Amino acid sequence: MASMGSPVEGNSSTTGASKTVYVALGNDLQEGLKTLDWTLRKWSSCISKIVILHLAPDCSNDVVNTHFGKVLASSMSDEKLEALRNYEQRKVDKLLSEYIAYCGKGVRAKVMKLEKSEEPIERAMVELISKLKISTLVIGISFLKFSPSWKKTRNTIGALFYIHQKKAKWCEMWIVCGGKLVRMTVGESDEGVAMEDEEGKAIPSFRSSSTVGSGSSSSWLGRVFSDNQRKKRSSSCGEGRGGGGGGDCWESNGVEIEKYLQDLTMKMGGLSLEAETEEQRMTSSTSSVQQQGEEGDDVGSQLADHNLSAAQKMEIVRSKIKEIGRRIELKREEAEANAERSANAEWAVSLCNSRVEELESKIKAESTIRSELTRKLESDRERIEDIKSDVEESQNRVRALAELQSELSSRLQMSTAARSAAEAQLQRKSMERAEVVRGIDELRRQRDVLQRRIEFCKEKDAIGGVMMKFGENLRFGYREYSGEDVRSATDDFSGGLRLKSGDDWSTVYRGRISQKTAAIKLFSAEHESSNHHDFFSQVKFLSNIRHPHLVAMMGFCSEPKCIIYEYMHEGSLRDNLLGCSHTSHPGSGNRTLKWFDRIRVAYQICSALAFLHSAKPNPIVHGKLTVSNVLLDRNMVAKLTGFRPSTSIDLRSDIRALGVILLHLLSGKNWGESVESRMRLDRSALVEMLDEMAGPWPLGLTEEIAGIAMRCLSTELDAANVLKELEELVKKGDDIVFRFGRQDKVMSGESDEDDESSSDIPSFFLCPILRDVMENPYVAADGFSYEREAMEEWLKMGKDTSPMTNLRLDHTVLTPNQTLRFLIEEWRNKRNNEPSCSSSSHI
Repeated sequence: MASMGSPVEGNSSTTGASKTVYVALGNDLQEGLKTLDWTLRKWSSCISKIVILHLAPDCSNDVVNTHFGKVLASSMSDEKLEALRNYEQRKVDKLLSEYIAYCGKGVRAKVMKLEKSEEPIERAMVELISKLKISTLVIGISFLKFSPSWKKTRNTIGALFYIHQKKAKWCEMWIVCGGKLVRMTVGESDEGVAMEDEEGKAIPSFRSSSTVGSGSSSSWLGRVFSDNQRKKRSSSCGEGRGGGGGGDCWESNGVEIEKYLQDLTMKMGGLSLEAETEEQRMTSSTSSVQQQGEEGDDVGSQLADHNLSAAQKMEIVRSKIKEIGRRIELKREEAEANAERSANAEWAVSLCNSRVEELESKIKAESTIRSELTRKLESDRERIEDIKSDVEESQNRVRALAELQSELSSRLQMSTAARSAAEAQLQRKSMERAEVVRGIDELRRQRDVLQRRIEFCKEKDAIGGVMMKFGENLRFGYREYSGEDVRSATDDFSGGLRLKSGDDWSTVYRGRISQKTAAIKLFSAEHESSNHHDFFSQVKFLSNIRHPHLVAMMGFCSEPKCIIYEYMHEGSLRDNLLGCSHTSHPGSGNRTLKWFDRIRVAYQICSALAFLHSAKPNPIVHGKLTVSNVLLDRNMVAKLTGFRPSTSIDLRSDIRALGVILLHLLSGKNWGESVESRMRLDRSALVEMLDEMAGPWPLGLTEEIAGIAMRCLSTELDAANVLKELEELVKKGDDIVFRFGRQDKVMSGESDEDDESSSDIPSFFLCPILRDVMENPYVAADGFSYEREAMEEWLKMGKDTSPMTNLRLDHTVLTPNQTLRFLIEEWRNKRNNEPSCSSSSHI
């Protein structure tokens, strides 16, 4: 064990780890593979190298391993001896190759062959651990079973316990049996140490068989006849033992040969190992004859005694005759037993000779096969040479192609340089055009600034007039229009311009004021809002609230008492969902809301509601949230109206109303008071209730919206949580729309002839601040996209909240939204390429 053979290397790929594991394996292939499998699973993440410890076969010059066991080398020819040793070496090499291949490509594996030693295997292993500094050792149970020094070891458990006690402290040892980890326990048995597997079952100790003289003929015969000891003799071979026979007779006579071996072993155990010499046998015979002569003389002297009667003399003679008869019978039985043993020995020798002849024939056949394989190897080598020549020819062709590719690359570089020059010239022209455009934009900006200054001065004069009139400091910063302006805008409150009558003793008219279309809300004299204090309190309340999804106030008129709002061209959400033809709002109900627009409208409503509920110092409760109080502008952007100051802080009513609106958006129907009876919706019921006018609903998103609606009705959520969930649904819906192309054509199944007019701009192309199509969209921390200049101006004003959600921004970093920019450019290109058509709008 002290000397080690050269290692047999396996694959050399590593995984970057640094752990080396030593695994001791025997000649049992299945047991060895199970031990390797346990090792690879144990250190799968950190193992980089496996060293397989294997006991080298006994290659001494005195004996050789055969199918019968170890046979004296001197009894065989040199050719047979070399063939058997080569066969044994190939068998061992194949076993080690199986072990290395099982480790796979991810682990570097090698074999360390341990030479035979006269000292016990357990002591040699302890020395090897200290010599190689082994820190991790796995021992397969079959490793010690086939030790060449096993005769000096008491049993497997004792040897393992010895290694466990005497090994170095830095070494960690694992014992594996049948692919499972076993542990050693100290018990009260004679051996003192036992082994158990992971389930607590005892592992038997593998004792070495006690034989009489390991090098004797009985040990050799035991190995010869052990393989076929359970097979019966065939009838053809049972007629006579001395007839010899082939392999069939060998297998059929295994039982009798085994019995013969056992009898022979028992008899040899009581005899001396040295044979008696011829002189000793002669001496024994002479002494026996002398003893018989002495006994005969003794009998003669007794018969010559005259004092004995005739009857006594006859009795003496009969006893001597009986004793001689017993001796003769014993000699006869001994002669028969010797004859039977001689026949058994001759039969065994004859059978062994026939087995030797059979093995010699097999060796000759193997030599023939080897010669055939050698011829095939030479033929394969010739084919390999032919393949090498073909490879060289292919390499020459590849070099020619490489030269051609190089020439083509040079031409491509020249073309690329020419193209770069053309692009540079085009870029210069584009820059010149951009300079001109920037000059035009600057002039427009100066014009807009001038107009804003004029408007500001007018508003300042109006506010100053109101302050002088009522003697109070109004800080809502909105323009006050005169009664003449309001009457002129509404054609003296003409019935043809009336939009609806409010539930707060007010009437809404459509009018055009300050070159803009506006909604003018006139309060009647009978309502409490006619009081100056209440009226201006409401104006002040509205002036302090700004949100992209709340209807904005443009100004007010103190006499008559009016509040001027921005005009929502598409009317209320109720008109668009129910398609009311009797509505007096121009343009309402003319456009069908697709499913992705409805999800976005739900998100915008919730955004405004979350803004109201998060107001400081007290939250604002809408109280009248219905589809009639949700208005849509020309870009189908939803905005809330109808809110006012309230002393109530019950936010749950708004959440329940939001759930009802979500069901409105799904079904396109007025749920009315029956919502409580429909709170439980299964998949089939949900499919039946969906509005077909919205197009093909994605069922997954639909189920999520219905789930949010049900939780809103049971007031399990607040507006902020609903906003987050709807935001995710909007993103999913946009992904679906982008995946299938244009919203109005692919998702709705319409053709180019049914396309919307060129003035219909997708809402997500609009900047939430400027409400115009974005040129350079950037994503802010709230996840929304804005025009870069508008958002930078928003941040420069000291605002750190989101223009959409009114929540504090986590950071002020803006990220370019290249995908949205590409979509906007593609939309504009398609829009410019479409033929112009006449369109009319309702004002």
